Amino acid sequence: MNVNKYSLLSAIVLIVAVGFANAESAKKQIAEGNALYQQGNYGQAAEKYEQALKANPQIAEAQFNQANSLYRQKEFDAAIEAYQKAAVQSQDSDLIAKAKYNLGNSYFNRGMQQQDDPQKAIESFEAGIDSWRQAQQMQPQNPAAAKNIEVARLTIQQLKQLMEQQQQQQQQQKYLQKQLEELKDKQQELQNQTQQAQSEQKQDPQLSEQQSQLNEQTQQTAEQMQQMAQQSQNQKDQSQQQPQPQNQKLQDAAKEMTQALEQQRQAKENLQKEDLSEAQKNQEQAADQIQKAIDALKDKQKQDDQQQQQKQSSDQQENQQQSNQQSQQDQQQQQGQEDQSQQKDADKQKAEAAQATADEILNKEQEDREKRQILIRGRHNVERDW
Repeated sequence: MNVNKYSLLSAIVLIVAVGFANAESAKKQIAEGNALYQQGNYGQAAEKYEQALKANPQIAEAQFNQANSLYRQKEFDAAIEAYQKAAVQSQDSDLIAKAKYNLGNSYFNRGMQQQDDPQKAIESFEAGIDSWRQAQQMQPQNPAAAKNIEVARLTIQQLKQLMEQQQQQQQQQKYLQKQLEELKDKQQELQNQTQQAQSEQKQDPQLSEQQSQLNEQTQQTAEQMQQMAQQSQNQKDQSQQQPQPQNQKLQDAAKEMTQALEQQRQAKENLQKEDLSEAQKNQEQAADQIQKAIDALKDKQKQDDQQQQQKQSSDQQENQQQSNQQSQQDQQQQQGQEDQSQQKDADKQKAEAAQATADEILNKEQEDREKRQILIRGRHNVERDW
């Protein structure tokens, strides 16, 4: 054991002797970054930490501080990457625990930004829960991690309910569109009967009764559409998002049905007054309004499909970009190994020690995952630990 220890120290001494200037530069950049961070200049602080990491990429503290600066700027994707690197590079259990905790916060806040895509948001929240649980294992005395897990689980539950509501709304929309097609056909058929009665110059008392029955069916369908439009509006208010074009189309369809219903009521009155000419005009206008409502629903479905395709395309591009970045990192790492043969053994030992620490955390988490039960008591703000 002592032999390995002294061998490692010898390697480190060689590195310090060779890279003393870089070490001093990194130390200076970190101090300047810390001062800027305390002043609230997070962008400039992040640049200083980046310069320190260029001088010495193995400084986990600089990686952690840079992650904090990125988090403060709401650059959560970059913060996630930086916290992950800090947790792997560090051999300080306290710093690893804090990196895991702040990693959970970053995942959670990224999820809050992704709520227009509930499935992506849920994935971020679940990743945040995993990070907080790892931090819990290392610092059981920190109650904030448990509280944040409760918040994330409650948020996931709410999002799953929202996804279920959206699925039900899509099914209801298809059903309503079919109903509208039937209403339009019935109204046009009744219009033809009214036109025939007018050409034959005879009165048909059944026309008024048929129009009355059709009005009741239209009333029920219009109420269902208004209810669906209101549900869509409530979902938008809860998520505090900007109105989506799809939701506007749904509201437009509901308005068209309200106008169609008014024309049908006038048609009934004119049939009762035996004014077949005006009744026919009302019936024609009602059928046109119903068709406009159908068109609005079709436009909504088309926009829904386009949005889904855009999301799928975006996901594919993101996956490809991540793959390219990983490939570039692998190439840079390989080049660094070729150019720095003297540093290779020491870096390998440090990386293995850090990775072993991370593996222990993950293995411990896997063993205890089944034993853990979290009681959801209510929603709280996510706790932060800087």
